[in-house]
Amino acid sequence: MTAEDIEVWFSTLADHIGESTKPNHTVLLNYAGERSDFIRFNNSAIRQPGSVRQHQLTLRLIEGKKQISADIVLTGRIQEDTQMLAATRRRLEADITHAPEDPYTTFNPEVSNTRTVRSGSLPENSDVLDAILGMGKGQDMVGLYAGGTQMYGFANSMGQRNWHQIETFNLDWSFYLHTDKAVKDACSGTHWDIEDLKAKRNTAIEKLRITDRTPITLAPGAYRVYLAPAALEELMSLLGWGGFSASRFETGQSPLQKLKDASARLDPRVTMVENTAEGAAPPFQADGFIRPTTVTFLQNGEWKEPLVSPRSAVEFHLKANGANTSESPLSLDMQGGDLKEDQIYSELGTGIYITNLWYANFSDRYAGRITGMTRFASHWVKDGQPIGPINPLRFDDSILDLLGKSLVKLTSERDFLMDPGTYGSRSSRSLRLPGALVDPMTFTL
Repeated sequence: MTAEDIEVWFSTLADHIGESTKPNHTVLLNYAGERSDFIRFNNSAIRQPGSVRQHQLTLRLIEGKKQISADIVLTGRIQEDTQMLAATRRRLEADITHAPEDPYTTFNPEVSNTRTVRSGSLPENSDVLDAILGMGKGQDMVGLYAGGTQMYGFANSMGQRNWHQIETFNLDWSFYLHTDKAVKDACSGTHWDIEDLKAKRNTAIEKLRITDRTPITLAPGAYRVYLAPAALEELMSLLGWGGFSASRFETGQSPLQKLKDASARLDPRVTMVENTAEGAAPPFQADGFIRPTTVTFLQNGEWKEPLVSPRSAVEFHLKANGANTSESPLSLDMQGGDLKEDQIYSELGTGIYITNLWYANFSDRYAGRITGMTRFASHWVKDGQPIGPINPLRFDDSILDLLGKSLVKLTSERDFLMDPGTYGSRSSRSLRLPGALVDPMTFTL
């Protein structure tokens, strides 16, 4: 089936469910599907090509304040799927009498229909192979390409229909050198750009030469640091675990709590929004509420508003703004600054260029303190010149300081980074981030 056929198929399934739903019941359908191609590379050779065509659906039955749900893998054949869906609904109707009441049960009571189809510009698989194999020529390249159409749908028995269809790709790759030394990068988005890929390859080759020098062991302490967008992504993704959540703020568990309480603020150049309009995630959520085009978390360093799910809105008497139950950003967008890429080394002067971080976790959630390790081609810079790779360091610092009093500059260029996760299905979460020049950043061992 084409993506257009799948949209019609989903709408037909929804019509069947709507026609047979009992008057005292409400049925919600959440669909996630994809038509994706995957190519895994190792040692600059193809190791595992494949494709996935799948349809996953959650059927949720609501009766008053009771709710119950089931997850179904569908076939894409209307007769079989209609029978499977009807049988699942009947089972839920029998089981819901035993379900406890949930005081925060909610769904969109208004019919809000939407349809977005965002066509990308993805090459044929043969062209992808030629480009990636050409990029890896002469290197020990390892990576994974995933690309294709992602589809999301919502429907309910009241007649609401929502559809989101987008073509995306993500190439996550590394040039391996030896032992623990490698250079990592990624290309992702909706439009394949061979020139961007070539530019990233050239940059990776330069970093590989630096990485091949004698490793430098730095003593624990405070250093001037440049955090590349991929390194900043590790910190922002961790903040997504409750940092922008209304329920976490209301219960005092957010790592950004001090911003909301106005006992701290970030640098005035820091602005962060949930940019649904330019992200890959669907503009609607599981209860049928429509997500606004933007939600402003921080503006000029000051806290504005969190992500509020319908459940949190009911529990804490707030106004919902289209967040899912997890209240995590799906399309985080951070404003850039005025630091140009070709000025990074000279502006850094003497310090650490950090390309990637890993193992990030909270060391003191309420204080916004994060710990983690440097990774891949992070290197020491002296007087604006790269000297050599550093052996891994562990940092422990407050995100409130790193993006507050310690922030020196943000890059004007920003990277669009898609979550490379493919567990169960391809992720549609994305971030658009600049790099950040920070002084100091504290390393503990």
